[in-house]
Amino acid sequence: MIYNPLISVIIPVFNVEKYICKCLDSVLSQTYTNLEIILIDDGSTDNSGKICDEYAKKDDRIKVIHKQDEGVSSARNAALKMCTGEYIGFVDSDDYIEKDMFEYLLGLIVSSKADVARCEIIGKNNLFIKTEIIKSSDALERCLPNIYLWNMLFTSSVIENLVFDENVFLGEDVKFCIEAFAQAKLIVCGREAKYHYCVNSQSLTKMPFNDKKLTYFKVNDFILKHCNEHMQSKVRAQKAYHAVGFLRQIIESDFKEREIINTLIEYIKINFWPYFRGNFKLSNKLFAIICCINFELASIIYRRIFSK
Repeated sequence: MIYNPLISVIIPVFNVEKYICKCLDSVLSQTYTNLEIILIDDGSTDNSGKICDEYAKKDDRIKVIHKQDEGVSSARNAALKMCTGEYIGFVDSDDYIEKDMFEYLLGLIVSSKADVARCEIIGKNNLFIKTEIIKSSDALERCLPNIYLWNMLFTSSVIENLVFDENVFLGEDVKFCIEAFAQAKLIVCGREAKYHYCVNSQSLTKMPFNDKKLTYFKVNDFILKHCNEHMQSKVRAQKAYHAVGFLRQIIESDFKEREIINTLIEYIKINFWPYFRGNFKLSNKLFAIICCINFELASIIYRRIFSK
């Protein structure tokens, strides 16, 4: 008898009318066909919700939820309550996947008897040059900083008691994955790249600075609590790296709230040496130094030089 378990694919949708068709076409054309595709229209104000409904009429594997905009974590949590698959995967609605991604991930899980499978991302440097099976206790160290939700497949039993933190708006997927790693016994990491990550200018990551982005630091602190001493320097460097990036966005958006600016500068100072020794652009390191000395001066220099 051929093993043919149901895979639930969760796709949160918010104002992605330019991208959603390519995403859905790539999921519907998978070589592995026993799919339950759950689309959560999270209060879209464009035609995204309408497009979801049109696709659902064409393919009965698709289920659509329309809800008010409460963020991507809320959308994914709503979908998790509906899932009936033995395995659960996630795809972002502005990305797309290779036609055999889920067949590949399921094959990895079955052959290795793992609880989580991971593939590489097209266009990014491979983290694994050969397929490896790693223990739960080693997953965080082996996968950081390339921990993403959407290039993985989870057994439903591993994540059945997990939810996305609805108070985190940036990095919520990383927190969820780390919690899933803790529940798993084995994680299989495939060497082949099957996921296409696309840059969407309307995503929270690329949008002008707002204080929702500061919730990333909650995730960073969560990682620090769960990683070993060897990894702490890398995690602290990432904290400073994001603080530097947010300060650049603050200058670009002319954000004025001084308390937040001071907090970000303090994050850089506390984590300066791990960041300075890290593999980051020299221009960013110089910008970080000037911010710590005088943020107003850094703003002037950035506008005249770094923004060109």
